[in-house]
Amino acid sequence: MQITVNNCKLIDVCTIDEKDRGILSFFEVGKHIDFPVKRIYWIYNVGKNIKRGGHAHKNTIQVLFCLQGNINIYIDDGVNNMNIVLDKPNQGLLISPMIWHDMKGFSRDTIILVFASEHYDANDYIRNYDEFLKLAGKKE
Repeated sequence: MQITVNNCKLIDVCTIDEKDRGILSFFEVGKHIDFPVKRIYWIYNVGKNIKRGGHAHKNTIQVLFCLQGNINIYIDDGVNNMNIVLDKPNQGLLISPMIWHDMKGFSRDTIILVFASEHYDANDYIRNYDEFLKLAGKKE
């Protein structure tokens, strides 16, 4: 799938299928992603019809992996937008700074693992879409 929303991209990680021993998937900082990881978090047990996200980051880069289940992630740079379905544990979505993103359609068993380039900082979040458009230079 070609993603055309401001430097966002799908990342296929290395996968080794060892038959009866299981499947091992991994990614390496500096090889698969080019930012230092400062924060790791995961999201799970999301209720039915609940939406998460609804914000953009000023500086933080993230890679989201859906380790189990599936999720729809809507990404928007103020001009281009698209919906991405994450449903493979060996494929992640890199979300650049200044990308509005919403997550919805969580299956009951969904587990999302996120690697972030920055420590948590409430001031890095843009939670109002009109403010996001202004900061992104897409609205006066």
